[in-house]
Amino acid sequence: MVGSILGDVSTMFSINCGYFIFIEMAKNLLDSNYHLHTWFGIRRSTFLLVVYVSGYLLYIISGAYMLIRVESDKKQDFRRSVFIEKNKFILKYTNINSEYFYNHTSLNKLKCVH
Repeated sequence: MVGSILGDVSTMFSINCGYFIFIEMAKNLLDSNYHLHTWFGIRRSTFLLVVYVSGYLLYIISGAYMLIRVESDKKQDFRRSVFIEKNKFILKYTNINSEYFYNHTSLNKLKCVH
């Protein structure tokens, strides 16, 4: 019985402490001495969020652009090598119709610049 009374008192105390802390926080926010920090006419936190998000997007876009630039040469080399191998295959096996071969292979959309 004593344990349940102490448990109820501690629960009430923690609820009341939480309530009083909330009241004190609200009083501090409503206090006339509270100064809202602004940068460039908007809240500091909003400004920093915008800077962070725009920086992150710039990082992602520039990374994608650099990856495209680096990989484009390899892609072109791959297309060229596939084109050369197809031509070697056609020259080696002359009984295969080259027009049919180029139009019905899975790599028929590859273009090669010589």
